[in-house]
Amino acid sequence: MKTLKQLKIVLLTGGSSTFFIYFLLSILGLFVSQTFFGISCLGIYTLFHNMKLIVDSIKAKGSQLLYTFLMMTNIVYVFSAIYHFFYKNRFPTIELINTNIKQTTTETDCESLSKCFFSFMGTSVRSG
Repeated sequence: MKTLKQLKIVLLTGGSSTFFIYFLLSILGLFVSQTFFGISCLGIYTLFHNMKLIVDSIKAKGSQLLYTFLMMTNIVYVFSAIYHFFYKNRFPTIELINTNIKQTTTETDCESLSKCFFSFMGTSVRSG
């Protein structure tokens, strides 16, 4: 019981807890997925004062950014629904060739409403 308290004190102090978190992310990056290595890069912003100011300004306006994203998503959904229900046949088709069974199928990006929404979301965000 006493060693558990001592271990808790050692792990929860300032420098050692940061080291423990980085060590844990490194182990997860080695054995689980390499994306865990990228999480440790998020701690870099604490080293520079300018980066702290940038992150704080984004946090302060976070709700406005979230509401803007939700409004954009609603507008894109309305346009994709209108396009799907009325202009589905005008969307370009893609020919898919399956070499294993030697079959060719044609498919559009607007076959279902969800496909239409995600294709509009991808192209509209990239195009501006």
